[in-house]
Amino acid sequence: MRRDWDVIRNILIKIENLETNTYLQLKNFPESEHNKISHHIELLCDDNLIECNIHKTTAGRPYDFHVSRLTWRGHEFLDSVRSDTVWSKTKEVFKNKGVDMGFNLIIATAQKIAGTLLS
Repeated sequence: MRRDWDVIRNILIKIENLETNTYLQLKNFPESEHNKISHHIELLCDDNLIECNIHKTTAGRPYDFHVSRLTWRGHEFLDSVRSDTVWSKTKEVFKNKGVDMGFNLIIATAQKIAGTLLS
């Protein structure tokens, strides 16, 4: 399964909006999206963008998770892509150039776009 950066951004926004002492769980998403969401939660955990516990079957497939918060790294990434305008323009740059989106390139591109908007 390929990374879907819109899904990643939406998950991070959802986590940031959690109230204190609450968790994001698989049941907070439509059942039709469970596989996709679980995959992306694992990716976010793998790269330390979020703090979470992933519950897996004996076969190693995730069946639930508890996400408690964004890490500093997660906040930094989300801060660079939170703006709908910046996010839309960032995706447009990658599409127009025919380049795959990668974590560091997304941040660099989004920061450049935000800088242009601020000047």
